[in-house]
Amino acid sequence: LNIWVDAGYEIVALYAQGVNPQSGELERLPLDTLSDPVRNSGYTRYIQVFSPKYHSAPVLVTPEEIGLITIKAELQEAMLLAIPGFFWVFVASAFASN
Repeated sequence: LNIWVDAGYEIVALYAQGVNPQSGELERLPLDTLSDPVRNSGYTRYIQVFSPKYHSAPVLVTPEEIGLITIKAELQEAMLLAIPGFFWVFVASAFASN
């Protein structure tokens, strides 16, 4: 895929793609956000990501292939790591003030 870990990428396009059951043609349905549901079963969510530092054209991937997560999920994970840290800072400051 030539996707670099921990690099900044811009999402250029986001869509669901699959075969239309009535016409039998390949169909792309644009999506507004990553959390938008894929309404048609059998369709796959695709994103085109681009980084001018690493690529000359957008790269087509699925979110699962690159481990894409939302900022909300990233912040929730960070909070789970920060809470024990704040506890130990409080304990250390309590001992330091005595």
